[in-house]
Amino acid sequence: MLNGEIVEIKNITKTYENGFKTVVLEDANFTARKKDFVGIFAPSGYGKSTLINLIAGLDKPDKGEVWVNGSKISDLNEKELALFRRKHIGIVFQFFNLFPTLTAIENVMLPMQLNKVPRKTAKQRALELLEIVGIRDKAYRFPSQLSGGEQQR
Repeated sequence: MLNGEIVEIKNITKTYENGFKTVVLEDANFTARKKDFVGIFAPSGYGKSTLINLIAGLDKPDKGEVWVNGSKISDLNEKELALFRRKHIGIVFQFFNLFPTLTAIENVMLPMQLNKVPRKTAKQRALELLEIVGIRDKAYRFPSQLSGGEQQR
C-alpha cells in the first residue's frame, strides 16, 4: 500500500442481516490514487453508501481490508477509528449532521478544536473555509437559518 494510493479496498465483503441476509458487497476491490477524482454511480441499493461508510471507518467489513492513507483501518478499534476519522476523513452526509445549537462557524471549528487546534487558528481557518464555499457572510447563523444547500456546504 501507498504507491500513490489514498484509498484501497481489498476483497471486501459486507452483509447486512435484518431478518434476512443481504450481501451488499462481495469480494469488491477499489483503488483511488492521489489526485484522482472519483465518482460512484449506481442505482439505489447497490452499496454506494456502504462503500463510503467502510472507507470512513463508520462500518466494518465482514471480510477483506480497507486501507486509507497508508493505514489499515479495517483492523482499528472504535476509539482508534474515531481518532483516525477526526484527523483524516471528511464526509458530506446526505443528512447534514450539523449541531443545531452551534452556528455555522462553530460547526466548522468543532473538529479542529477536538484536535486541539488553538481557537484563534481554528476560527481563522473556519472563516477561510466558509469563504471558499460561499457562505462566509452566514458564519454566525444557526443551521435552521441556512438553506439545505448552505447547510451541506
